[in-house]
Amino acid sequence: MAWRGGVRPGLLWHGAAGRSRRGEARLGMAWRGLVRRSEREGQRRGVFDSGVYPESPYTVGAKHHITRRIVMAKEKGIMETIEVDPLKVGAIKVWIKGRTPLICNRMAGKAMRELLCPRGRKTKAEKEQTLKHDPMAEYRNSMNTRQGNGPTRLIFPSPAIKGAMATAALETKGTNKTQIGRLVWVQDYTCDLYGVPQLFMSVVRSADMNKTPDVRTRAILQEWCIPATIKYVKPQMSEKTIMQLLSNGGIIVGIGDFRQEKGKGNFGQFDVSTEAQCKSIVKAGGLKEQTAAIKSPECFDSETEELLSWFQAEVEHRGKEELLAN
Repeated sequence: MAWRGGVRPGLLWHGAAGRSRRGEARLGMAWRGLVRRSEREGQRRGVFDSGVYPESPYTVGAKHHITRRIVMAKEKGIMETIEVDPLKVGAIKVWIKGRTPLICNRMAGKAMRELLCPRGRKTKAEKEQTLKHDPMAEYRNSMNTRQGNGPTRLIFPSPAIKGAMATAALETKGTNKTQIGRLVWVQDYTCDLYGVPQLFMSVVRSADMNKTPDVRTRAILQEWCIPATIKYVKPQMSEKTIMQLLSNGGIIVGIGDFRQEKGKGNFGQFDVSTEAQCKSIVKAGGLKEQTAAIKSPECFDSETEELLSWFQAEVEHRGKEELLAN
């Protein structure tokens, strides 16, 4: 009865149990039915990825639960308000004092006029009536000067100080150059430059393909100092960070021409100082002293003095003294 009776051929094997084995459980609703079809349909439509399950007797509860969470999240997002704290600006006044001489490198007015309105190549006759160099005019044009009265006759572009700090950020842990560019600036476009300028002549290489050598005349300050007001955004930047960046920039970057940043020269290096430590430079290199030095400069070194003396003698020998600046 257990083998040939109702157990094997009967209800258990061929009956409801057998049908459940081959029927709805495997080939019916569970395997080929709504659950599997709804799964494929949902994947095809991309509904499962959005968190909303398809309509199915086996997924109604899950869909209701997930939908309710989405609605609650949306409602919560609508009710929330975004509050942004206003940025605060800090300011610190510093004095930077030169460690090495500062070379002024303002673009000459003649060069700027040529860029604005080029006049083309000179003829042979025009070349005969001009001089390639005029050391005194080049010396005066290399400086940024103030028109009218003020504490100094010389001024210096303040973006150079910010540039030194930004470049120093590349070698300073915890900061980067882009961040300094956004969060730090120097008040006013120019700063007062204290110190007595001198005439400096040196051999330089042109920027052409052959790196043609030439002699360039610029102003140089043996001792110099600059007061500057630096502003920064708080709390991203702090006074301690500003002082550290400025100090690092004075050592590894510098300002002016042939500076430490360029790799060969070490001009334009500076230290962060105080007004009391710069008092002697301020007293000896103010408006009156700078005006006199611009009119009648002294030579910076013996090589400059030798070159200038030879040039003046040669121009006089050629009879072209009237072409020189007074």
